[in-house]
Amino acid sequence: MKEAAEKFLNTKEIELKMDQEKTEQNLENERLIEKLQTQLREKTLSAALDLALVKAKARKPETVLPLLKNFLNDAEIDEKGQVIGLNEAVMALARGEKTGFLFEQPEKQTEFAGFKPVGDVSQVPAVDLAGMNYQQLCEHFNG
Repeated sequence: MKEAAEKFLNTKEIELKMDQEKTEQNLENERLIEKLQTQLREKTLSAALDLALVKAKARKPETVLPLLKNFLNDAEIDEKGQVIGLNEAVMALARGEKTGFLFEQPEKQTEFAGFKPVGDVSQVPAVDLAGMNYQQLCEHFNG
């Protein structure tokens, strides 16, 4: 009877140790999962941010990053891996009066006052200026 009681106690001790090891292993697994999820979130945000800044033609992306820090801290990632609202936030900076210079802007067509630039040069008649004298040149240019 004493042997059976000792075997029972040994079995209980082994079960307790196994339960404790399982609990420790579960905690370690949970920490590892949390760490990997954090790394995945950081990689996803980084890749999405790089892509958004390239699309918006940021001149120096490293100068734009601090301006998006608050947005990135609260950013949410949808099931497709897209950062919700990132493109809008970047475009708001690109269009902003105080931050627009950080991005390449489309060149504006220069408008000249006083004359209309010729659009298609092929429509302008060819004139041999080298064969004209001074009087003819004056008439040609002054109309």
